[in-house]
Amino acid sequence: MLKGISTVVLSALRYLSYNQSVKMEIILADVIKTKFSWTRWYRSKHKWEAILAEINKIVGFRLFNPLPRLDRSELLRLYKENLALLYPTWMEEPLPYSILEAMLAGRVVIASRIGGIPELLSGTVGEKYLCDINSIDSFVNKLDTVLNMDRKELEEFGKLQRSQILEKFRKEDVPTKIMEVLW
Repeated sequence: MLKGISTVVLSALRYLSYNQSVKMEIILADVIKTKFSWTRWYRSKHKWEAILAEINKIVGFRLFNPLPRLDRSELLRLYKENLALLYPTWMEEPLPYSILEAMLAGRVVIASRIGGIPELLSGTVGEKYLCDINSIDSFVNKLDTVLNMDRKELEEFGKLQRSQILEKFRKEDVPTKIMEVLW
């Protein structure tokens, strides 16, 4: 299931419609699927690959780059090479690892305000990049903010966010926090 892909596609196209000088590449990394959803996901994936290929032709450059399943080292390399993680899900997710990994890599996370995502980002500099579910305008505004940051701002943001998330999940505090939730 490619949750949120329509929000990514529409946000990117809307952003490019008013800022045509920008050349960006949105990487869509494949993830592990369960055997129960494989057939449905496989058909959906091929439908989206055809749509994205057509969009790439229309805009005249590779806006969308669907990649095959990546191993962990390739995924970490992508986090380091890119500015942001777009995570426009519409499903309740308790603790998305990809968001945590991107934050630890010092990347801006532009994500839907749903499930455990707001709690994960709360108290960090990344909290201001939360978006309403399926809100194209919200994603476009946040994307514009990130693309207008200079390298120094992005580095400072990344370092601060990394330190904040490491402090939030200190291994000494996690057992106590879990017990507080359970009791």
